[in-house]
Amino acid sequence: MKVLMKVIMEGKQDTVKNLYRHDLLEGDCMGKKDYVETLKTGLDIVGKMAAKGVTSISKGIRGDEREDMENRATGLYYQRHILPAFGDLIPRMEYYESINQNQLVAGFVKKMIRSPADRSFVNACFALIYGDFDSALVSLSEALTADPQYTDCYFLQGAIYLTQRKFLRAEEAFSKCRLLPTGLGTKIRKFIPSFRLTICITDCVSFTFYPDILALNLLLAISQRDGNKLPSAIATLEQILSVMPSSPELTFFLAALYYEALWDDKLIELLKELVPADNMQILTVQFLVKSFMFKKNLSLAEGILQKSLESDNVDPYLLADIKMLLGEVAKGSGRVAEGTSYIQKVSQAYPGYQELTKRLGLARRNEPLAKHLVQDMIPPMPPMPAPPVYGTAETPSQPTSINLQEPVVAPGAMTVLTPVDMLPGELTGVEPGRIKLKSRDGKVDMIMPDSITIGREAGDLILSWDASASRSHARIFHDKGQIWVEDIGSSNGTWINQHRISDKRAFNKGDNLLIGKTEFYLE
Repeated sequence: MKVLMKVIMEGKQDTVKNLYRHDLLEGDCMGKKDYVETLKTGLDIVGKMAAKGVTSISKGIRGDEREDMENRATGLYYQRHILPAFGDLIPRMEYYESINQNQLVAGFVKKMIRSPADRSFVNACFALIYGDFDSALVSLSEALTADPQYTDCYFLQGAIYLTQRKFLRAEEAFSKCRLLPTGLGTKIRKFIPSFRLTICITDCVSFTFYPDILALNLLLAISQRDGNKLPSAIATLEQILSVMPSSPELTFFLAALYYEALWDDKLIELLKELVPADNMQILTVQFLVKSFMFKKNLSLAEGILQKSLESDNVDPYLLADIKMLLGEVAKGSGRVAEGTSYIQKVSQAYPGYQELTKRLGLARRNEPLAKHLVQDMIPPMPPMPAPPVYGTAETPSQPTSINLQEPVVAPGAMTVLTPVDMLPGELTGVEPGRIKLKSRDGKVDMIMPDSITIGREAGDLILSWDASASRSHARIFHDKGQIWVEDIGSSNGTWINQHRISDKRAFNKGDNLLIGKTEFYLE
């Protein structure tokens, strides 16, 4: 150990190599494979440390600046379950991490091999845990300086700015994150796995946003709406709903914005097939009822409300919402005594009751929003996860979900995209030899052969410059007039248009293929 420490302090790489050769070739470990491999790994690390020098090593050791500070309970055990916040459409951050957990406090070796961006990101996570948002933002900026495409930094930036009511900055951060969705949530789940944002609906029901594609677009729309950009918020949700039509969360928030915009016709069209049977549907149907009430179609409104009362396992406060609306409908229909009875029973059971729109801070406009404003503000379509190849619906590991009376949120079921079978695209029928495979960094420009294997160390195309690529990463090949890509056991995955493929996938003109950090396209 003394010899190794001396090597490190003096930065003598040759000494490390000689020691390595001596132990492997002349020592007592000949034939002892496990010992040899362990020694080889250890000395490789020591060699890297020696190359870095004392200054870099010291900086690495100091990488986690707050690990000696006392931890405190936050979010998860304080904010929502003890003191729900109502009256605005601003998600609250929740997390509870122990400083002693390995996700945050790394050992000596892990600190050494972390990138500068990761070290700054970890410091931002520490700052979040201690409620120091300003320091967290500084660390996130440092991480983005080191790696401008660090997706999770933009997501955390947006979450902090949204919590601080800096809506324009939140919109900017989420917009940048929207353009870089690859790996979204990976670092957040690694270092602060309990992190999420919530909007309280009742004392026991809330929307929970995890760092995924759906939550990102919802949070972007919320930032735009809270920043007095209702047309932009509606345009964002309408665009994403067009590619994620089965998302009940998107439907709910779009209905809420239609309600604010006074677009009752579009709201009715959006929810015309909604059947109130669970908490999510009971929440959403309230906007439909209010639209019918506004149009004086009280019989339809009452029919929907009566149907809602037949639902099982619904939160009592949401049933109180339905009964209060029934009271208003009954009074509007001339049945004053019946309507008053409904309203009084709800008021007695829930003193200080507030209807859903007030709990969420939704403000109905005095006149309808001009539709051309929304049409003029359609944002550019971000890269979206593509549908699975063989019609198998994929659910994110931590989807945005409705949380019901559980202190620790379990992922809920959610349909992300309507799956479709992949069909041959623009390159159908193209003969081998007429297509070029190119990389966007200009390092690859070649005629596409019948089949090519790509990897960092093995294969037909060697990406020696890309440390993120696996030794043998992916294969591209022709089959029946179509070019296909398949992953061959890589660590970081093979991605087409920001969707990680699990089986062979069609690769067409205009598609973006990501292997490691190298982006390919066909010409």
